[in-house]
Parts: sequence; structure tokens; C-alpha cells
Amino acid sequence: MHTPRTITGKPLFFDSSINSLLLTLDEQVRDMWANGELSPQLLLEMYQQAKIDELYHSNKIEGNSLTYGETVEVVQANKEIQGKPFRDQQEARNLSCVLDYVYRIGSDNSVNVTQNELRRIHSLLLRDIQSDAGMYRTTQIEISGSRFSPPEAFEVSRHMTQLSDFVKHVTDPDTRYDHAPIFSAAAAHVWLTQIHPFTDGNGRTARALMNLILMRRGYPPCIITEEDRPRYLDALETSWERGDLTSFIELIYENVNEHRKDRGWLRSVLARLEQTVSQEMESEYLIWRNAMTYLKSQFRHTVDNLNAMNLRSQLQLRFVDYGELDVAKYGALRGGMPTTKTRYFGIEVAGSAKRQLYIFFYGIANENLRERAQVALMIMKGLEPDDMQTDIVASAAISEIYQVGFDLEARKFVVAFGDPPRDQNAQSITQQFFDEFLPRGLES
Repeated sequence: MHTPRTITGKPLFFDSSINSLLLTLDEQVRDMWANGELSPQLLLEMYQQAKIDELYHSNKIEGNSLTYGETVEVVQANKEIQGKPFRDQQEARNLSCVLDYVYRIGSDNSVNVTQNELRRIHSLLLRDIQSDAGMYRTTQIEISGSRFSPPEAFEVSRHMTQLSDFVKHVTDPDTRYDHAPIFSAAAAHVWLTQIHPFTDGNGRTARALMNLILMRRGYPPCIITEEDRPRYLDALETSWERGDLTSFIELIYENVNEHRKDRGWLRSVLARLEQTVSQEMESEYLIWRNAMTYLKSQFRHTVDNLNAMNLRSQLQLRFVDYGELDVAKYGALRGGMPTTKTRYFGIEVAGSAKRQLYIFFYGIANENLRERAQVALMIMKGLEPDDMQTDIVASAAISEIYQVGFDLEARKFVVAFGDPPRDQNAQSITQQFFDEFLPRGLES
């Protein structure tokens, strides 16, 4: 089922199964305001405290070479980093000014957020970098790595007028609010990047706009991190092509909710783990990662081969790579500590009348598997409301999920699915998935 939302004639929708999550989050945010955990001043302080994180990750997603520490030195100490490009350092300074501007107008309800404000954001973003800062493009462009084509240059102004009307509506405190805040933030982000009104800086402008809308609606910030990048880009592509915001809304929801619960303690624990990882752990991690990368390649190759054979024209498969699990998170899961953002890859299969997504993510192995492997790759079908946090919870509570571990001592894959663990090689694991899971998924 889908929940249609049409804004200024632009059809956008999301899966109705996540409605309850958005409503619950809205109630939790309202409670924070009611009990004094949030106020206009506290909300502004929350955004200001997250500024360096937002700045660093938003630039990093676009390929900026500065480390987190270098970003702090450039922005807070106004230092020049030897050996790093001028543009990368200027991007950090400029985005710092952008966020200061966004936080100022985001906390001032007397300011109408119009097309001028959107162009001002871009002007600050590319100041002293590009001569067309704040100006709409005059040529046709392509989005690198995407199949989507933005509108022609002569259409940009008209599209931006429609977008800015929507933004003004959802940020106006006197307007009856008829869109969920996260939906509105996601829609504005997707809409701006679809238009791609500028020659450069569209992604950073859209992420700043997203948080401007969330701030106006009294929500904590959404920090899309560097590790979110594969999932973020895939969600954008889906939104551009099909108008389906489900994956993108899920990503924003998870990040806002994580910030709401102040998961700073988890990040600090992971940072300490990363600093204290022993040489033995690093060696173990590399062996484990190589094995799991090989397993992933078997799934990817099978998807590619099935699509190439095209024996069943009504069946199409798509492989989505979410990147590698880093050593700190591996160590946390190995030690029995649930962690966040552990998706590894996904396989989407579309039949003539049904579309099904399988998510492969990491968690803590269940009791059956734990004697031989502590970290498990799990497979879950679909995106039901409770499933969105499956990369956060310990898998011991989800015994029905198919789990794959790697026995470091025996150098063998081991699987568990409600039965005693058994050895299997990568090829047989892959074959079992495509022989058993996919047909059931499309038939159910």
C-alpha cells in the first residue's frame, strides 16, 4: 500500500507501513517540547552543537578531502592546512557560513523562506569558489552516476518558483500544517536535486534546506553521514525515477530519531573501540571482511548473470551496495554491543505484479551461531514498521532471520536458520537464497 501525497501538482508517495513510525516520532518530539526538553533556545543549541558533524559529513559526501580534525581547525581556528587543496578548505569555511545563516533564519519565524533565501544559501556555499554562486544554471547538465536527467535550463526558474512556494508554505508558522515534517523535508530535498538548478553545490544546498525545514517544524537535525552515502544516493535515485520517497524518508527518520535519543554515547564508545583495537583484532577483521566481500561478490555476480540471461523478461533484479562494515563496528558487534547503520547490501526483485526488497545487514549472532561466529550477516524481507531498526537491535531476539557467519578458526562460512549451524560455501549460500527465498518472496 502507498500513501499518496501531491504537492503543487508533483506526485510523491511513501509506503503506508512507515506511517506509524512518523506519527510516533511526531508525538515524541511534541512531548519534548511539552516537558521542556526542547525550547526555541535549546533547539538552536542542538543544531549549533551538531554543526561540525553536519558540515564535515555534507562536504565529505561530495568528496572533500579534509579530515574531521582538519575541518575543526579550518572552521574554528581559521587555520590553513598545508597540503590540502584551497577549494576543500574554502568549502568548509563557506558551508560554516551557510549553516550559521540556515540556523538563524530557521529559528526566526518572522523570516519568510522564499526563492531569495534558497539562492542566498547557494551564494554563500560557493563564494570565492565559482563565479556563478547563487545563479541558476544556463546549460543542460547531467548528474554523475545517475540515469535521471534534470530539466532543461530554460525550465529551471519555473520549477524553482514552484519549489520555493512549497518551502514557504511548509516553513510558515501561520499556515495550517498538512504535511509530516519529515515528508516535507524529504520532498524539498528530492525536488531541489531533481531540478539541479545550480552547476555545482546542489546536494549541499538540499541538505541545508532539509534541516532548515526540520528546524522550522521544531525537529532535531538530520545528519546524513559519509557512511550513509551509498544508501543516500540509492534512495535519491529511487525518488527521482519513481517518485517513491520511502527509502529516503526512512533514512531521514533514522537519523533524526538517533539525534533525538542523543546517541552521542554510542559514537564515543565506537571511537574508543577504534582507538584501542589491537593488531590481533585488525588482522582478524581483515580476514573476516575479505570473506564477506567474497560472499557479497557471489550475490552481485548472480544478479548480473540473471539479468544478462534475461530468460524471464517479467523478472528484473537490482543489486544495491551499502559499503563495508568498519573495524570499530565489527568490534562492537563482536563484543555483543548492538550498533547502528550496518546494512551491507540489498537485492530488489520485481515481478510482473510485485516488487520485493531483501536487506542484508549485520548484527549479533544468535545463540545457535555464536559459538562459531559472533557477527552475523542477516537477511530480512520487506520493510515493515518494526524492521527499520533491524540494524540497531541485537539479532538474538530475531531467531527467525536467516544468519550467515564466518568461522575464523575453520575458515568456513556457517549458517543458522532455526537449526543447528551448518557449514556452507559461498556458492551454496547464494544458490539457496535464489532458489528458495526469491520465489517465496514473490509468491507470498
